[in-house]
Parts: sequence; structure tokens; C-alpha cells
Amino acid sequence: MVFHWGHGIILTFILFGIFMAYFYINMTRQTLDLVGENYYEDGQKFQSRKNQRDQLIPMNQQIYYQNEGDSLLNIQLPARTQAAKVTFYRPANAKMDREITWSGALKWGIPTKHIAKGPWKLIIQWTVKGHQYLREERIVYK
Repeated sequence: MVFHWGHGIILTFILFGIFMAYFYINMTRQTLDLVGENYYEDGQKFQSRKNQRDQLIPMNQQIYYQNEGDSLLNIQLPARTQAAKVTFYRPANAKMDREITWSGALKWGIPTKHIAKGPWKLIIQWTVKGHQYLREERIVYK
């Protein structure tokens, strides 16, 4: 039996079918946590969060943060801060999300040992004199 172009076409279709079956099986096992568990409630709060994020923050109420290597995130909170919260949001895996509440000092060092390599959304919320502020940053740990 000699291999000719008809065999090549059939072999191509068979290989394509195997590839599509492999692709389908792998994609159905993939988990995507791009939508939160409370998506309806989060949607209702969207406008208030957008207003917090878009408002002008006075210079004396700004926060400053800096990564210190791979192990610590330093945050400088303004004077008269009443409350603060930092959320590490991982778009690809909701199990890796972390939320840390303020401990009381104006210089706040947060250990980042739990941060895996890849993209994160850093959400910092703080309250000064009854005004709530929000800052969101996209960060990538390497």
C-alpha cells in the first residue's frame, strides 16, 4: 500500500479531531474566577466604588505605598486615618484573594509572602474625617 494524497487528507482530519477533543477536554476542566460570588451585590455597589475612586483626594489625605522587595508592602497612611483596608484580588483564582484590615499605625507594613507570581489588583480603601477614599492599582509580581 502506497501513501498518497487521499491518505494525507484523512490523516489530517483525524489529527485535527484529536486536537479538538484534547482542546475541549482541557478547556472544560479550566476554572475561571473572573466573576465574584456576590456579583449582583457587587454590581449594586459599583457606582459608589466608582465615585470613591474618581473623587479628588486632597494632598494631606493621600496614601503612599512602596514594595520592599518581594516580602513587604509599605503603606504610609495620612494623619487622622479612622479605618483602612487592603485587598489583594487575583483575577484568575478567587481562592488566592486576601483582605487585610488596618492595625492602627500610620506606617503599615504588610507581608506579601502569600502573593504568587503574576497579575494582581491592589485595592486600598481608607477613611479620613468621615470621607472614604479608594485607590486601585494593577500590579504584577515577578
